[in-house]
Amino acid sequence: MPWLEKDEVLFIHVPRCGGTSITKHHKVSQKAIAGKNIFAQLGITYYYYRYRLLETANFPFTSYENAFALCEALLAAFVFIFFPSYIPVPYYMWFGAAMLFLNSSFVWTAPILMRLDVLRNFLMLIFGRVLCGNFADVGYLIGTNEKGYLFHLTAERALRYEYVTEADMKEKSFSIVRNPYSRAVSLYEYNKRACESFDHFIRDFHSQAMERYYEKGLTDSKDVYCHVLPMCAYTHWKGSQLVKTIIKQENLKHLVTTKWEGSKVPQTVREALTGIPHANGRKKKMHWSEYYSQETMDLVLEMYDEDFEVFQYDREIPGRKELVPKSIVRKRVAAQEAAEKDFVVAIEMPPIDAGEGASDHEQYYYPATECDSEKDRFNQVELV
Repeated sequence: MPWLEKDEVLFIHVPRCGGTSITKHHKVSQKAIAGKNIFAQLGITYYYYRYRLLETANFPFTSYENAFALCEALLAAFVFIFFPSYIPVPYYMWFGAAMLFLNSSFVWTAPILMRLDVLRNFLMLIFGRVLCGNFADVGYLIGTNEKGYLFHLTAERALRYEYVTEADMKEKSFSIVRNPYSRAVSLYEYNKRACESFDHFIRDFHSQAMERYYEKGLTDSKDVYCHVLPMCAYTHWKGSQLVKTIIKQENLKHLVTTKWEGSKVPQTVREALTGIPHANGRKKKMHWSEYYSQETMDLVLEMYDEDFEVFQYDREIPGRKELVPKSIVRKRVAAQEAAEKDFVVAIEMPPIDAGEGASDHEQYYYPATECDSEKDRFNQVELV
């Protein structure tokens, strides 16, 4: 959740909703290292290098680390052939090159490192304590420290850790959300392990979401991988919306091309989102809707039911009429049960003609007053 412009525009970065393009456009990493000591500059620069690298491939082979490992292996071969008296030095060098290659290409990746609790917590400990926080900047809220992955802090956690004031969150924050079905496919493409099917991946994420988020109310990085959480966990807490402005990704291009005509998005957010290239797209073999079976549709519906409800996304999958959305018994986060009377109202702007294929309208969500029933929670409409 970086500051795009320090103390002016706060971006609550929901994973796999187009935020990487935004932070890259605003050169957040360059702003964060300005004035830092050499160790912090090196740490943050390397961190962002790895971040960009993992956006290109789940298991990257073309990297500076692997180039170094190859040079080390070749040098070891040279020593082995021409300086036999130095044995066993070449064997140590080969071992080091092999470890560097394995860690860079396989272990320190999202499918392994982030999805395994032990490795994720180990990384947080190393970056936050052993390396003295030099791989993060709490001013711009980027990198990783002992608190977790600052890039994807939820609004509630940022307030709880006192990284952001309530006033800043209320007046300067915005977030982008997207169709939960489409987002689940993007999560899969980014986090899938070798030969892992979409069905297996969704079952794994579903079990974690149901056990850790819905049943136990866990949101901290030490307890649950940030990609598992539903989008509303980033923008809401105890039934109230914490983020000032929420925009649907499906509407963003139209809003920008029409110069935000008829929009009530704050001017600072408009300026921050204008001219953003989509630099984080991955080519898929098929449209996201084709990934789904009835089972995976049901699991995503249950896992992200709150997202469908709060952000008013259609529970049907376009072009897949044979898949029927089942009724979901809404589950509450255990940590939020004390807030039974805190509700959220969905505020919908007047319809916008977004052209062919763009069916969603721009929507904003703000904290609501107490409602008489659960049904009224989403029936009340209040224009802003």
